[in-house]
Amino acid sequence: MIIIHPYKMYSKGAKNLKQIISSNSFPIKRVKPSGKYTPNKNDLVINWGNREKPKWDISIPKLILNNYDKVSIAVNKLKTFEKLKEKEVPIPRFTESLEEALSWKTHLIFRKMLESRSGKGAIFIDIENDSYEEKLPGTKLFVEYIKKYYEYRVHVFNNKIIDIQQKRKRKGVEADYRIRSHSNGWVFTREDIFFPIKVEDAAKAAIKALELDFGAVDVIYNKKRQQAYVLEVNTAPGLIGTTLTKYSEAIIEYYRNMET
Repeated sequence: MIIIHPYKMYSKGAKNLKQIISSNSFPIKRVKPSGKYTPNKNDLVINWGNREKPKWDISIPKLILNNYDKVSIAVNKLKTFEKLKEKEVPIPRFTESLEEALSWKTHLIFRKMLESRSGKGAIFIDIENDSYEEKLPGTKLFVEYIKKYYEYRVHVFNNKIIDIQQKRKRKGVEADYRIRSHSNGWVFTREDIFFPIKVEDAAKAAIKALELDFGAVDVIYNKKRQQAYVLEVNTAPGLIGTTLTKYSEAIIEYYRNMET
C-alpha cells in the first residue's frame, strides 16, 4: 500500500495526492503520526514534509521516501544553506553575522524566520539607501540578494525532473521584483518558459546534497553571470493541476517498480 504521511492532516497537497492516486485504483491512505497506523512490510511511505519521526515503527515499511532527519534540515533555511555549501551547490552568500554581511557591500535579505514559505519573514534591504537598524531585531540570517532574470520552481523526484514552473508577474498588478512571492504579485506558469540547463542541474544537485528523494527546488537565474542559485527546497509543495498529475504518476511508477 502507498502511505501518505503529511506534516499536517489538512495539507491540500497530501489530500490531492491521495485522491488522484486512489482514482487510479491504487491502494493508498493518509496516516497520522499518532501511532494508529499499523505498518506493513510492503508499504511505501511518502513522508510529506515531516521533520519528526512518527510513533509507529518506521523500520517496518519496505521504504520511506524523504527521511525524517533529512527533512528536518531541508525545512530550516540556515541548515539547508550550510549543507548545500558543503556539497558545493550554487547558493547566495549567507551569514549569521551582520558585520560580515555588510562587508559584502551588496543588497541583502534579512530573514526573520528560518522555517517559513513564500517569502514570509524575508525583508529586502538596500544597504546604501535603506535605514536597516529598526529592521535588524529578530533577524536570524543575512543572505546576499542576487538579481535574477528568471525564477523557477523545479520539481525533482527520484533524481528526475518531473515538472518545471517559472514565476511570472500577474497581469494587472504591481509586483515586487525582489521577493517574488504570490503575495507580492507573482504566480507560477509553465507555458512558453525558458530554462537553462544550469537550473535543472542546480535543482538535482540540491536534492542530492540534502539526501532527499523528492522536493520542489526554488532556483533563480542571473543572466549576467549565467549562473543558477538555489534558494530553498520544499518537501511538501502545493499540488494542483499538472504538478499534481506529475507527482502522482511518479509515485505510482515508483510503487510499481518496487513491487516487481
